Amino acid sequence: MRHLGGGYQVDGHQDAYIDHAPRALRRFTELGVPFQLVRGLPDHYHGHAPGSRSEGRMVETALISGEDLGEWQHKVLVSPELPMGVTFEEAIAWGGIGNARNFDPELMAERCAKDLRGFGSGLAANLIKLLVDRNVPIELEAPVLDLVREGGRVSGVVLGGPGGERRVRARRGVVLAGGGYESNPELVDRFEDITGWTSMFPDSLTGDPLLMATELGAGLHVIRRHMAVFLGFPVPGEGADAKPFLRLAGIQELSKPHTLVVNQRGARFADESYFQSMLDALRDFDVWAHTYRNQPCFLIFDGSYTEHYSFGGYEIGVVPEWVQRADSLDELAAALGSTRPAWSPPSIG
Repeated sequence: MRHLGGGYQVDGHQDAYIDHAPRALRRFTELGVPFQLVRGLPDHYHGHAPGSRSEGRMVETALISGEDLGEWQHKVLVSPELPMGVTFEEAIAWGGIGNARNFDPELMAERCAKDLRGFGSGLAANLIKLLVDRNVPIELEAPVLDLVREGGRVSGVVLGGPGGERRVRARRGVVLAGGGYESNPELVDRFEDITGWTSMFPDSLTGDPLLMATELGAGLHVIRRHMAVFLGFPVPGEGADAKPFLRLAGIQELSKPHTLVVNQRGARFADESYFQSMLDALRDFDVWAHTYRNQPCFLIFDGSYTEHYSFGGYEIGVVPEWVQRADSLDELAAALGSTRPAWSPPSIG
């Protein structure tokens, strides 16, 4: 854990996680969440970090059908980035997500018909099922606007929504579990060293619980050198009301052959197959030009890629019209506004 923290960790927070995470896992298991070990997956830094293990650190839930959620089946969304109906352990054994085109098509079709869900979507579905089975009220379109304070303590929340503001009193406490701040441009500008930020999360992920906590006197600690930034590109939505979504190229296109990433000078700057290697390179600041060397950057791929893999979630072989293309590197460099007069194979090979 100290290795992963890189000197930025807060010991008290780290110790609390180590002490209480196993208790939380056991409690959710007792409540009925079907957790299981992911076999065949080593620690991220196995062989490099002291104390790392070859497997046994990661857990996932067994597949769950969306049909088990009743009326909540279509309210609990699934990720467009990962194949549904597959466990993490199966994906590893079957050659990885990059080999999804070779997964058993009959098995995948059967699981898709049953709306089986794995990965994070499966965990979310299992947690919602716990609430549904216990008749716990779940409210949508009810953002928390403020915390109610009485006698120096938080005693409830103020909810918004179509019906106006209302107060909800808490008998045992209020849990601030609203995720991060990726859809709040002001907080992103304050805490991240990335320009041109695009959120891959819902618009509602604006960090409101963090701001509410600071109003009560809580402090914020930012871990600068984290591995939670993904390179991606926007994919236009389909239909009149569809919104574009961010394709996580770091775990899709970049991890497959026949793709590379270059900066505006046409130079590669990291190992694309390992998306974490891109992160620090994206923050490389040129003190003389007073700009980030590798922002913006461009994903380059050729016809060999589209013959074997999906681009942007489209069918294999399909390249959408909005993708910039050219018949030569010179033309492509000009179209993308490269500061180099032309890219040559040595500069991007």
